[in-house]
Amino acid sequence: MTTRTFHRQDAPAGLDFSVLMPADWNDVPLPTDLIDLDDPKAFAPITILMAPYAAIVFAVTARPAFADGSVSQWLQYIADEHGQVIGAIERQALGDLAGVGCWTTVHGDGISMRNRIVFAEDGGRLLHISCMAPDALWHATADTFAQLLATFRLTAPRGSTAPLAPPTTALAACSMA
Repeated sequence: MTTRTFHRQDAPAGLDFSVLMPADWNDVPLPTDLIDLDDPKAFAPITILMAPYAAIVFAVTARPAFADGSVSQWLQYIADEHGQVIGAIERQALGDLAGVGCWTTVHGDGISMRNRIVFAEDGGRLLHISCMAPDALWHATADTFAQLLATFRLTAPRGSTAPLAPPTTALAACSMA
């Protein structure tokens, strides 16, 4: 697979980043709807990268981190608020950032989409990454998603300010292989 480095510049909240992506993937134009970040369920779109041949998407959104709790609690809260049934929350690296991830399946238009959701917090900014592909194509794209997550680098990281999980909660190892 031929790759290239994608650079997101001038992102909101200083969330510029780079990632190694397939050379033929596209940077999809972002929605222009106004986002009300006072709504705790809302995230602002940062980047959408997509394969040219199928609904295979790597999406980055963000919002201000919550005032209390942990990254895993925030992931569970957002999933619950959106009516998503998620699998176990696990450790999930996002480049150099420590984060959490989980599995979910989205059904629509007769297609079952497998989704790996990743949350990471950096300097009071909550990143939400979605790696989504039709269930039938997941195994063919899993290595690409693993590469995208492993090579994600914030241009100006600020450092984590929130725990990944409450002190009494042990997170399982990442099951994304």
